[in-house]
Amino acid sequence: MKTLNNLSILAFIGLAFLGSCSKNASPTDGQLALAGITALADTKITSTDLPQIVQDYVATNYPNSTVSKSEMEDNGNFEVKLNNGDELIFGADGAFIGVDDDINEDFGDIALDATALPQSVLDYVKANFIGLTIISASMENNGHYEVALSDSTELVFDSDGVFLGVGVDENEAQGDENDSDDVSMYGDNQNGVQHEDGTVIDAAILPQLAKDFISTTYPSASIVEARSTPNGSFEVELSNKIEVIFDTNGSFVNSEDGSREDGD
Repeated sequence: MKTLNNLSILAFIGLAFLGSCSKNASPTDGQLALAGITALADTKITSTDLPQIVQDYVATNYPNSTVSKSEMEDNGNFEVKLNNGDELIFGADGAFIGVDDDINEDFGDIALDATALPQSVLDYVKANFIGLTIISASMENNGHYEVALSDSTELVFDSDGVFLGVGVDENEAQGDENDSDDVSMYGDNQNGVQHEDGTVIDAAILPQLAKDFISTTYPSASIVEARSTPNGSFEVELSNKIEVIFDTNGSFVNSEDGSREDGD
């Protein structure tokens, strides 16, 4: 205990000495470096410094509003706040990205025009949801895309536009404490249930390539359960207890015989 007390006293004296020295000391290299890092944060700019394409967009689409604040973000994008409260996001080239709206606690999600979605997303919707249209789209704070269709279905895609699953509306998910990026699927029985190795999905939404493989390779078997995994691949459990794995495009990866595990 005595040794500890002595060390405490020495530490206190050392801190006091450093404090007295810092009053007259110039900024250290470390402090200057920290200031440099801070400078990498969003930079405030005047509305006249915005790319002309941004100024034209605001003038055309918000003729009764004025720019109250504008910043260039550290990733090169531009954020423009209007006097009506709207916050518009533009790319480094000045192209409109979407509206940043946190009113409904969307935690930074950005509303997008459907035309701003990756082409792979548009192609997926067109191929798998024939007759439906995109009524709204947003980019979530983790880079994923959420697309709402005209039949109220919500699709979730990763940052590359790869389909992940169908999102459950938070207002309909009773007792669900996860955020809006939870991926689940609609359909019968277990659809939407989160498993350790993926989320149960409607077999009808499996890539056509995967469904063709199953019907050709296992003609007498039926799909008992299909799951979408966090990395975008698919796991399909068949009635003959074979589990088949497909990649994000529906290409066959491997298969496992579940009956052997049951016999162990």
